[in-house]
Amino acid sequence: MHLGKEKIESRLQEICDFARHFAGIDPVTQPIPVSPGQHYMMGGISTDIHGATNLRGLFAAGEAACVSIHGSNRLGGNSLLETLVFGKESGIAAAAFAAHASAAPPNEQDLDAAIAPIRAWSRRTDGEDPSALRTEMQRVMDQYVGIYRTEADLLEGVRRIRELQKRFERIRVVDQSTVYNVNLSDALEVGHMLELAEVIVVGAYARTESRGAHFRRDYPTRDDAHWMKHTIAVRGAEAPQLSYTPVAYTRWDPKERVY
Repeated sequence: MHLGKEKIESRLQEICDFARHFAGIDPVTQPIPVSPGQHYMMGGISTDIHGATNLRGLFAAGEAACVSIHGSNRLGGNSLLETLVFGKESGIAAAAFAAHASAAPPNEQDLDAAIAPIRAWSRRTDGEDPSALRTEMQRVMDQYVGIYRTEADLLEGVRRIRELQKRFERIRVVDQSTVYNVNLSDALEVGHMLELAEVIVVGAYARTESRGAHFRRDYPTRDDAHWMKHTIAVRGAEAPQLSYTPVAYTRWDPKERVY
């Protein structure tokens, strides 16, 4: 390599170790594989400045929440704002709510309905492997809902995600243990991820512009006249239901990030 072995191993020792142990390559003589990775979130559960959501008693903070401070791309340091400011606000508000809230009486019927599908997963003698569905979902999202998006790709992406959702209805949990059941927790997580994946694809298809990390090859320009707004998704009977709320700004108009 043009840097030479001595400089690479002295200046980039940690990267060398990662490359050798996890990728099985020597960065002194071989190129290091590069692929996209998720670094942060720019959306989440819609909250007010105190972390309250539209569900009574549910509060969210950090990058799980959307307080509307990021805009179309997160600025450096905003994660600290999410943690220190809104984490504190959410904690105070949640504690105040808990101090005065009355305990809801247990509803055995609702509980039975909620856990019935999970029991069915464990009773099956054959069915889909949740980890395999997760891998397929990752491939679909990478191929059809990646950095550069088009209408055709997004339509194919949502079709494939919905196919995986149908297959998820027939998953099987092999591990029957009741403590530290990673197979069960993985199955629950995959179900939620498939639901969120559909929200992402449907929202990206509806937004006919390019903004921040959302780039449409068929709509390459930013359209403030129609799309200066947040996408809100709620669960519908057949598909996510989308609505929109205006982006809140006062002193400074939003500008395109050009660096």
